[in-house]
Amino acid sequence: MLFCSDSILRHASSDFKQMGQRIFVFIVGGATRSELRVCHKLTTKLKREVILGSSSLDDPPRFITKMKLLTANELSLDDLQI
Repeated sequence: MLFCSDSILRHASSDFKQMGQRIFVFIVGGATRSELRVCHKLTTKLKREVILGSSSLDDPPRFITKMKLLTANELSLDDLQI
């Protein structure tokens, strides 16, 4: 898992320091590289730093395995306890 803190940003370019408030996105269950790329593109487009966090960073084979497990377990809302 990657971590970043303000101490690292002190050495970043002034472009990031001049941006507005940060947008934090957290994906439970894992993020993919394409989602990471979208956050990077949004940083440029919105002129705001978009920070992606997740429980894991999945490569394509791992993502497919997780999808198979979801369908194999046939999850339903009936299984949720609130």
